[in-house]
Amino acid sequence: MSEHKNTHGKKLNIWKIASLALAVLLVASVFTNGFMFNTNIDTVINDLNTLNSKQNSQQVKTQINNAVSSLNSAKRIISGEVGNKLLIEVFSDFQCPYSARAFPTVQQIKANYAGQIDLVFKHFPLSFHPNAQKASEASECARDQGKFWEYHDKLFQNQQAIAVDNLKKYASDLGLDTSKFNSCLDSSQKAGVVSQDMQEGISKGVSGTPTFFINGQKVVGAVPYETIKATIDAELAKV
Repeated sequence: MSEHKNTHGKKLNIWKIASLALAVLLVASVFTNGFMFNTNIDTVINDLNTLNSKQNSQQVKTQINNAVSSLNSAKRIISGEVGNKLLIEVFSDFQCPYSARAFPTVQQIKANYAGQIDLVFKHFPLSFHPNAQKASEASECARDQGKFWEYHDKLFQNQQAIAVDNLKKYASDLGLDTSKFNSCLDSSQKAGVVSQDMQEGISKGVSGTPTFFINGQKVVGAVPYETIKATIDAELAKV
């Protein structure tokens, strides 16, 4: 009985998020030249963040933040990144040496738990890492062309060279449409997506990278794979 209720609850949550996201898109159309089915979700997110900066009411700010969070969640559902499996979130920084140490662990998780988990990368670029913000934005520009994880791997494999020129070169190396990628990166189109991940992390008590949430269970730092594995296995046993 408990297993059925748990699975049913997850499905309901996904549909609630998707429904809320659609509602947000309709409301956002008031501020963004009308609603179309091909509306760019990132554009709506950026417009909502701009709107949020002009509001004085904390209640309105909170509602807009919740809406943006729901849209980001909907993006990941639509792209197939998340579904009804065990959710693992990793808040990470492309310039952080500890996040780089955790990179092989993330690769092992993806390889060893394929089909059992949903692994979601969340951006948490630390202020004292000057290249981290643009690297995060670049990875989201790559996501638009279906190569987020390939780009993610490229950045950690070349962590000492992630200035903007390098970021554009890696897009070319991966066969992306460089005109679209460069326009996305130069215009800071994904800054709102990165900012929302940061705010979510702060609200969850993230203060450093990497920080994992495995079905809500917090694991901090570049811990050994076996430590992460034990937590994943324990949470999988519950679902």
